[in-house]
Amino acid sequence: FGVLDSGLVYFVMEFLAGVSLEDVIEREGAVELHRGLNVANQIALALEAAHEHGVIHRDLKPDNIMLLERPGRRDLVRMAPDHSWTTERESVFDFVKVLDFGIAKVLQPDELQAETVQGAVFGTPEYMSPEAARGEDVDHRADVYSLGVILFDMLTGRPPFEASAGNEVLQMHIHRPPPSPREFAPHREITEGAERIILRAMQKDPGRRYQDMGEFRHDLESAYGSVTFRRNAAGVGMPARGPQARDKRLTDDLDEWIRGDESKMSVAEAQRASSGLPYPGYA
Repeated sequence: FGVLDSGLVYFVMEFLAGVSLEDVIEREGAVELHRGLNVANQIALALEAAHEHGVIHRDLKPDNIMLLERPGRRDLVRMAPDHSWTTERESVFDFVKVLDFGIAKVLQPDELQAETVQGAVFGTPEYMSPEAARGEDVDHRADVYSLGVILFDMLTGRPPFEASAGNEVLQMHIHRPPPSPREFAPHREITEGAERIILRAMQKDPGRRYQDMGEFRHDLESAYGSVTFRRNAAGVGMPARGPQARDKRLTDDLDEWIRGDESKMSVAEAQRASSGLPYPGYA
């Protein structure tokens, strides 16, 4: 940013060639489970970075999530009708940008300990946390609630609470328990794990939600269903591949035994002894 010779103030922003998550849901309806979980994971990762710097977004909604199409780079694993698994390379994937921190609160050093801010009602009713709807103190867990609502919206095609007046929606967030996503959209693939994540994130009491985005992201890994990414395959019952799938080698067992031996021999001494070679200090 800066000031031109003419006195005009300018601000340079990144040009994003993509679509908003709101546009995707309006055009296509609910998104596939694996796509929604991947988008939610990237949103959580971005917010985790913001929270670490004391920034609370306070207006998370699909309109503020931009999806940029990128060439695929990961393996997708699909379950066939006979419950076998097939692997394919994804063609494209959503690269997520979280936008519009216009009403974000930057916490001062003396506020970081409590991570709270009190004031007027800020945000969009459909995605607002109960404490924000009441104009009460909010902290980073208000963003956790809003992300839970966004995930609900992605997987069902509709936000959990809707009404003709914004104030009615706020009252629903304050008083009404969140509906079950699986019952709300029984025709969609929504795993029990995905539902648990949404319902925990949308707890009325911030203390019962995920306490940070790291916890949220951890549970996403085991929420996939009939389509997942290779790195998450073990979470849905598919045999692992790669280093985690290898049987323990004999040398690994020997190393563990040597390190647990009470004779206090060093690893080098024990290895030399096992070879039958003499070594200093022992007859």
